[in-house]
Amino acid sequence: MAENQNKQSLWPEFQNELEAIFVKKTRNEWMAIFDGTDACVAPVVNLVEGPSHPHLAQRGTFVNHNGYVQPAPAPRFSRTVAKIGASPDAPLVDVSSVLATWTQSNVFQREPAE
Repeated sequence: MAENQNKQSLWPEFQNELEAIFVKKTRNEWMAIFDGTDACVAPVVNLVEGPSHPHLAQRGTFVNHNGYVQPAPAPRFSRTVAKIGASPDAPLVDVSSVLATWTQSNVFQREPAE
């Protein structure tokens, strides 16, 4: 496979091969396999997992500001420290209930064409 990696016509085949390999293990199993290697591998984490992920926690990628966990300001400069201006105004909401409201109000239905 490696000798033909630049042949774009074969990429769909390579994608299928790699997918067949990767679905055999969980994300955490793959992370354990790559742990301690010099391979450039990182898990895709959700917003709940992100703040406690060791790499992101060490870099201070997320901060708790007035009770809200959110991404830290970026970019970060050595002499000019960025600060969070304000917390979100609205309280957290249940996304499922918002989507149910949209569906019930027929937001997704189009007007008939004239």
